[in-house]
Amino acid sequence: MKNLNTNKLIIKNDSPIFIGSFEDFNKFLSGYARNKVQSITNRYKKKIGNCEHCGKRGVQLDAAHIHGKERKIIIESILKGYKKVEYFQVDLNKFENQFIDAHHPIEDVILILCKPCHIKYDDKSFKNFTNNKSREVKKDNISVSELGKVSSNHSTKVKIGDYVKSVFSYFFENNMLSKEEIENLLSPEYSKKIFGISSNELSVLRHIKYGTKITAESGSEYNRYWVDIFDNKFHVYSQWYNTNKQWSNFKKWELEIKNKNAERISN
Repeated sequence: MKNLNTNKLIIKNDSPIFIGSFEDFNKFLSGYARNKVQSITNRYKKKIGNCEHCGKRGVQLDAAHIHGKERKIIIESILKGYKKVEYFQVDLNKFENQFIDAHHPIEDVILILCKPCHIKYDDKSFKNFTNNKSREVKKDNISVSELGKVSSNHSTKVKIGDYVKSVFSYFFENNMLSKEEIENLLSPEYSKKIFGISSNELSVLRHIKYGTKITAESGSEYNRYWVDIFDNKFHVYSQWYNTNKQWSNFKKWELEIKNKNAERISN
């Protein structure tokens, strides 16, 4: 065992372990986390290809964490699972996996910005910062007025994750989900049948007492639900992908809920 800094950072030969405070963790490992973010986002920057605020191409592009999902906040959230009474004891291999997973879906965490727009965005006093895809930078949801405006070419209009959040917000706010339907949405079997969720163990809705993470057989934890709380009780499943099948499944369910509510009102 090599003690790099007494009672602060310990490296074992078989597994790297950090022991110390949150401040010390950032002191020793924030540079590593910054480099890891660059590694995670390099391909995504090439895919986007332009500044998501001003639309410029052919300039240096930065990966900026969306406000409220900054690197330090992500690290702090992960470290809560390693808290001892007066210090943190962190398995760094597990931390790395959790840190990578916390950046997916990447579009919910990262904005691609040119350098001037990145500087402007980091100035949080700048209030009217929106990207060129009409999504508010500080919010994940699209507005309720956009709910019926998604074309058949979904991927070029609205990301399915933003759309799903907005639909559930709208349905809960307007009491459009019956007790029976909520029970269905809490069922993994129903969620797989209706929405095509691949895991047999996950449902579209999850009670907040169970949190947002799942634990893999390896012991690693992964976020699978948004931290947003719906109806003061539930988290909503976050692993949606812009495929025709997922769009079709979700839109079909959404239409059925709207039709049921229209019938209820007319009766």
